[in-house]
Amino acid sequence: MLLFSGIDAPRNTDRLGDQLPSARVVSNNVFRVDGKSPRNDQLTVMVMQWGQFIDHDFVATPLMSGK
Repeated sequence: MLLFSGIDAPRNTDRLGDQLPSARVVSNNVFRVDGKSPRNDQLTVMVMQWGQFIDHDFVATPLMSGK
């Protein structure tokens, strides 16, 4: 039986013990456009693809030793 210790759980309180906002609330406030969330589906997919490309580029970059 696998026991969950909670060490891998995302943090949900700040240093003072107050509840942190959800990731969706933070995202909607950061990317607010005239008081509304952006609704451009093509832009959203393009940004996701760009982030995935950059992530895979970093992961695939070989490490060089300082010899």
